[in-house]
Amino acid sequence: SLHILSGNQLRETVHKWLSPPDPSTNHNIACDTHHKKTASWFFQGSIFHEWKSTGSLLWIHGK
Repeated sequence: SLHILSGNQLRETVHKWLSPPDPSTNHNIACDTHHKKTASWFFQGSIFHEWKSTGSLLWIHGK
């Protein structure tokens, strides 16, 4: 069906479509679904503590 939007509705629709997603939504979902002790080996390891103390950038890419 054909839906006609007013100027303000169109502007709001386009703005919402172009706006980045709210990262807190994904963060909250991930926090609710992670397994207990996930990545504890990493956070307890010496490499993580060394990185944290130097203020370096940490880039993690995953699926």
